[in-house]
Amino acid sequence: MDVSFAILQDTIDFNYSGDIRETKFNGLRVAWVEPLAPTILGGIELGYLEISQYSNPIPAGQTGSGEFLGINLSFLMMDNPRYRLLTRLGYRYSEARHTVEGQAVQWDWNQGVIELEGTMHYSERLSITLSVGAIAINGREEAQGDIANAQPFRSDQTVLGHAGVQLGLDHDSYIGIQVDMGAMWGGQIIFGRFF
Repeated sequence: MDVSFAILQDTIDFNYSGDIRETKFNGLRVAWVEPLAPTILGGIELGYLEISQYSNPIPAGQTGSGEFLGINLSFLMMDNPRYRLLTRLGYRYSEARHTVEGQAVQWDWNQGVIELEGTMHYSERLSITLSVGAIAINGREEAQGDIANAQPFRSDQTVLGHAGVQLGLDHDSYIGIQVDMGAMWGGQIIFGRFF
């Protein structure tokens, strides 16, 4: 079983019917991954996020905070002391909100990901990971108060990837740095432990 804690910072462009808004996320994530079968891994993640969307015309919609919950399945295609190759399917539901002087804005969105990820273990403590995949995001922003409306949004960009380095601190724990690219760009610092 692998339990990890991550500090996240990512940016994505949301398309509101032709109005492209750069949206930034800062957050914390706790994830748990465990073998379900010899070649299948299952995981769950939950976390806290803060959202910044300064091009939002509603002041209450320029910042917000919320939470997310996700699940994923990974299918091992190769797993040996030197290399690991897997395909991952993931789904995450996120929600955030903010209220200023009676004006409220809430976002909720669904996110689906498929990735091909390869890891090379250079030594007992050092490994490098690269991935490429596709992402689909569809959501809804709802405003209540003096301004009351609901708008769908999505991500037009679908290709994403990441590159990461993981360093073992001892036999059971590790620290990693990941750079996210493509539809979501940013990075993560990850602390984990095997049980």
